[in-house]
Amino acid sequence: MRFTLFLFFVFGALVNSNAATYNVTVTASSSMDYTFSGDFTGADPIINIDLGDSLIFTVNAPGHPFWLKTIAGTGTGNAVSVANNGTSSGTIAWLPSSAGTFFYNCEFHSMMTNSIVVSSGTTTISTNELSRMNIYPNPFRETLTVSDCVGCELKLYNLIGKLEHSEIVRTDRTILDTEHLAAGVYVLELTQGQEKQCRKVVKK
Repeated sequence: MRFTLFLFFVFGALVNSNAATYNVTVTASSSMDYTFSGDFTGADPIINIDLGDSLIFTVNAPGHPFWLKTIAGTGTGNAVSVANNGTSSGTIAWLPSSAGTFFYNCEFHSMMTNSIVVSSGTTTISTNELSRMNIYPNPFRETLTVSDCVGCELKLYNLIGKLEHSEIVRTDRTILDTEHLAAGVYVLELTQGQEKQCRKVVKK
């Protein structure tokens, strides 16, 4: 086990000389959210890291198997290839091999999810335009508003990865008509230049 972890971290250092290791403890007190503590905190937080960084999840969530996936959704499909994936009591040490947007999900409960955005790490965004963006209300019913994101590419996915809506934001305040969408959890992806953010939104 020690030798395996040694190789894991040596490989990470070769990929990115500034690589970081993030430690996260994952618990669950209900079927609504995972609770993170450590380097990322809160209820189902978004995780943003660079390629070459590693994530160590220490999971203690009986009844809520913790899966890392390429597409959001319950069940065991679309799983990332990593030892101990799907554990409800154990450790997952993951070094992403490519940039992109990944997800963590409970095997059984669709509300327990959010995104892991792995950036290439080759471009520095100094203005952090997306940090000023607002999405409200959340949860929502018939409409969802996105503000302060002019020029962003907006995509809304359901939890099986189907694209439900796509547009380029043209105004300071964009209102999405979601009346046709079923109640449930969705992933809102916003991209501006080299920067990307994903947010979990819930329709009641």
